[in-house]
Amino acid sequence: MEVMTMVKAATDGRYPVNVSGPLAGLVHEFRLELIRRGFAERTADGHAYVLAHLSRWLEQEGAVPTELGVDRIAAFVAARRAGGCRRWRTVRSLQPMLGYLRGLGLVPAGEAHSVGPIDAVLERYRRWLERERRLGEQTVSLRMDWAVKFLSTQVEGGRLELDRIGPQAVTAFVLEMSQHYATGSMKPLTSGLRSLLRFLFAAGDLDRDLSPVVPSVAGWQLSGIPVGADDEAVTTLLASCDQSTAAGRRDFAILLLMAMLGLRAVEVARLRLEDIDWRGGELTVRGKGGRIDRMPLPSDVGGALAMGITTVKAHVSSILTKLGMDNRTQIAILAHDAGLT
Repeated sequence: MEVMTMVKAATDGRYPVNVSGPLAGLVHEFRLELIRRGFAERTADGHAYVLAHLSRWLEQEGAVPTELGVDRIAAFVAARRAGGCRRWRTVRSLQPMLGYLRGLGLVPAGEAHSVGPIDAVLERYRRWLERERRLGEQTVSLRMDWAVKFLSTQVEGGRLELDRIGPQAVTAFVLEMSQHYATGSMKPLTSGLRSLLRFLFAAGDLDRDLSPVVPSVAGWQLSGIPVGADDEAVTTLLASCDQSTAAGRRDFAILLLMAMLGLRAVEVARLRLEDIDWRGGELTVRGKGGRIDRMPLPSDVGGALAMGITTVKAHVSSILTKLGMDNRTQIAILAHDAGLT
């Protein structure tokens, strides 16, 4: 019932694309058939668009569907790649459409399963990404898209000769793609290309690892000088701390350390009681790479820290009283004997 409802909704309006050629009458029915099989409507639309493209292409070529043999299908795939199509660029991706046409007796059954010059390599690469690299579906799909783009440029005379791929072909491809894609897209492209080249080397298709040849893409996010919060934002943030509670006093002290002394979160987390020089009014800060700096301790920051420490001491004293102990060492021994540490 649910599938029939989807199909009925899909038939309320025919597929919105202008179709011409010998397969024009099948586009809408193909779309509905995919929906009946459980395809999402958006996915069915995409497959139907490819069939519409094939119909127009056959018309331009002066060919009929029964001539869709190995060479014709490979030529159609090549035309989609050359036209800049981003999806359905391999023979394998066309199998739902070709299977539908075979079922109608329009495509020779024996030839429909033939693959193009790069499909065998792509299948091996996909298995490597999924089984060896254990990458997720979305990452695999993205890597495959870039692999198709690169390998397609290496096909000459209908043949892919991997042993002829060299540094010049790699850099030329990256430079060509940089004319069409923004920096944000070029970074995953170069990453995917390095992955493909490492695979080809590991599989023995290349006699050397060409992944280091792939140029790096210049472009950094947030490369400017960081902009700190303004006074109003800091004041509002500090006021949000409920200093009547232990957690609020702790948060207030942490925020003051970050706002007034510019400490990083990790530097605040590394602070120890012995890092505070109350008499000298200094604070020892342990930064990245083992760096240790001494900074002046403003009175308001010191006051906030003292409030936090006083609260901690009060809690510890309360715990000692409840347990009938004299110091924290006894608490530590008790916790160790109870298996809590």
